[in-house]
Amino acid sequence: MKGLLQKIFGAKQDGAPHRPQPPRPADLDALRTGLRQAGDDSERERRLRELADGLVAAGVPPSDQDEEAVWAWAVCRATDKALGLAWLARVQGEAWLEHIAGQARAAEIRLAAAQRVTDPARLKLLADRVRDKDRGVYRHCQSLLKAQAAGVQQAEAIAACSERLRQVLAQCPLPASKLYELRKDVAKLAEGPGLDACRELLDQAGRREQEEARQRRGIDQALVQAKALRRELEQNPRPSAETLDGWKTLAAELGGRLAGCPDWLAPAAQELGQTLPRIEARLAGREAQCERFEACRAFLAGLVAGRLDPAARTAWAELPKPEDAAALAQLQAQWQALESPGEAPPPPRPAEVAAPPARDLEPARRLLAELEQALEAGMSHDAAGLLRQLDELAAAALLPRSMAERQRRAAGRLARLRDWARWGGSRVRDDLLAAAEALLGEDVDLAERAETVPKLRAQWQRLDREGRAPAAQQRRFDEVLGQAYQPVQEQRAEQAAQAKEARAAKEVLLAEWETWFNGMVWEEQADFGDLQKRRSAMRTRWRAMARASGRDERRLNAAFDALAEALGARLEPVIADETARRERLIAGAERLQTVQSVADAVAQARNLQQQWKEGGAAVQLPRKTAETQWQRFRQALDQVFARRDAERSEREALRREHIGLRQSILDEFAAVLNGEPTLAKLEQELAGFRNRWDEAGQDESGRRRDELDRRAGELQRRALSAVKDLQQRKQRDVFEALAARSALAASLEAAALAGEFSEAKAADAEIEWQRLAGLPGEWERGLRERLHNASAVTPEALADGAAKRAAQLIDLEILLDLPTPAACAADRQARQLELLQAGLKQRRTSDQAGAMLAAWYALPASPDPAQAERIARVVDRLAATAVARAEESAG
Repeated sequence: MKGLLQKIFGAKQDGAPHRPQPPRPADLDALRTGLRQAGDDSERERRLRELADGLVAAGVPPSDQDEEAVWAWAVCRATDKALGLAWLARVQGEAWLEHIAGQARAAEIRLAAAQRVTDPARLKLLADRVRDKDRGVYRHCQSLLKAQAAGVQQAEAIAACSERLRQVLAQCPLPASKLYELRKDVAKLAEGPGLDACRELLDQAGRREQEEARQRRGIDQALVQAKALRRELEQNPRPSAETLDGWKTLAAELGGRLAGCPDWLAPAAQELGQTLPRIEARLAGREAQCERFEACRAFLAGLVAGRLDPAARTAWAELPKPEDAAALAQLQAQWQALESPGEAPPPPRPAEVAAPPARDLEPARRLLAELEQALEAGMSHDAAGLLRQLDELAAAALLPRSMAERQRRAAGRLARLRDWARWGGSRVRDDLLAAAEALLGEDVDLAERAETVPKLRAQWQRLDREGRAPAAQQRRFDEVLGQAYQPVQEQRAEQAAQAKEARAAKEVLLAEWETWFNGMVWEEQADFGDLQKRRSAMRTRWRAMARASGRDERRLNAAFDALAEALGARLEPVIADETARRERLIAGAERLQTVQSVADAVAQARNLQQQWKEGGAAVQLPRKTAETQWQRFRQALDQVFARRDAERSEREALRREHIGLRQSILDEFAAVLNGEPTLAKLEQELAGFRNRWDEAGQDESGRRRDELDRRAGELQRRALSAVKDLQQRKQRDVFEALAARSALAASLEAAALAGEFSEAKAADAEIEWQRLAGLPGEWERGLRERLHNASAVTPEALADGAAKRAAQLIDLEILLDLPTPAACAADRQARQLELLQAGLKQRRTSDQAGAMLAAWYALPASPDPAQAERIARVVDRLAATAVARAEESAG
């Protein structure tokens, strides 16, 4: 069998496995031609892979005429990382970059290709493809996708803020609350496209807000000026001409402000619009009164005292008089003086006196202005103080009539305000008393009582500034608050007792800890890990204890902190040593990046991990320091394990590629077996399959047999079985050709004996003869001779041939160890005896038996059914013997 397999599959030289030779540079043109002629996608991919392998094996980059697919496949098949990265720079299409990121052999090349992919859809597909295959590429894709998603969210947030700003700008006036919220939202936005435009909209809204505020303040100021002008008109019934002109100018200016007021300020300007017509009417009235007064004065100035005629009296009676009582009294006094000059002599002219010194009215004006503002604000207590100060100034120096009138009106307003305050205070006191009585309920906890009682008392005391409460109401309020506060006082007394007990307990515990600390022999008994735990337990227990009073608590905490610091001073050197030890481990982990062997680096990393866990003192470092050191140590080790994972990913990629190659070899050979090939084609394909399978498996020495190996063995067994069947079929075809030629000769012999032989039948037999399969030369000549002699056959020749056939058939059965019928047993024994006496040895070869069978068919004889059955068994044995002989010679 071994020889047969070597004959079929080809012998190996010196037992060395056959290794595939890379295509020579001269073969690259042929590979490119095959790529251009490729048909379907699978064939094109195979051609691309073959051309890429040839370029990588030759170390030759693709040419400028090669399509981008060739460059991409060459990068994927490259085993030299530097060469692959150089070729990668030529690839531009993101589709091919995605292909390289998922298919390249080297992890660095895959990551470099992934870093050039920007399309989110391709990044998502690539991340899904390499999720469990390449951590570096997967993390890069995930980080890019997250960044892009964050950018999209940021752009959407900016667009949303811009749209909301446009909606706010479309409103008039601007809604302050919405604008405030928008300012907070825009401040939270990170930099991104469209943010400058959004900020410009926000600045525009701010400018509009300032303009609207300015317009609103203008209307408010105009209203204040209008009210002040109205008060002055009321207080001065007979102003001078200059004062009247100033009032008219101010009224015209206020009217202009009202006319220029925007529509959205109409509600705010409504009061100003109602005030201005009244001012104008009052101005017109003051102007008319002044004109009447001046007309009366002019009329009286033209009269002579004591010489009033009836016409003058009538004219004076009909002359319009001013409505101001003081002005009218002055005019009436002048008329009476003119009417009865003797009865009312003018008063003597007073003697010249020195002019009084000028008074400083500025303090009075300031106090008067503050008093009016306090009254406007409803602050009666402050207004009362200001009024007392103003009274003191008025007592010291007489105030002008206008200021005195303002003081009088302010005093009246204060009286009314106090009356309202007293009335309102009575209502509020009733409410405060009801709230105090509500505190007596059982559902009110002590915390609420302790907080509410001082507030109620403070409000009651503020009301006392406006007026004292009735004595009965005051006593009831004090009684109710005392009852409500009694549980609070009891609780605080209990808390004071508890604080005293807590102080005693803390003092005892602190003394116990100080005794333990002072009695510790640090060189012999110090277990620093246990000391650190004990210090933590001490701190936990101390914080869990009840608090003493404020001063005692501060004193005890200071003593405990001193003890904790003393204990910490003992622990600091140990913590420093542990910190230094971990720093050494971190430095060792960082040096692992320089170790060339990944396996050695991983082993050392695991050793460092074990040292980190088990070595050093059992102390805990400060949390921030411990976390920082652990992160640095973990990061250094992660880089080592990342190198290991990258190599594993690369090996896994090569393994998957190798599995794909072996799978394709199996599929191609299975397709050949399913196509009913010829014997020569099957032997050729079987030999080629064996060579390619050995070449595909040479890079995986030590690999365990897998399902593909089992399938390959099954396909080889199937192919060997098919070869065997085809060989048997081939032998049977030869034997069937012998029988067919013998039948043609027998038909001509039968025709000759019957006298029916003709040249036409001989020609037909010749044509049929040529259609049959060819035979070996000796076999063909014997049967051809029988065919030519068929026309001259005689019965005697047929009888002689039958006898010879019977003898030769027995020889064949003896040669092939076939049984002979019982009727011929004696002839067989006699023939065996002859062979023994002649000293002949049986040579069991298929060639000798075949020649004997050809000679048997070449003998002229009539058909014999009994011999036909025996000769069929001979043919079966010869066919099986031929295959067995081929296997034996191969073995």
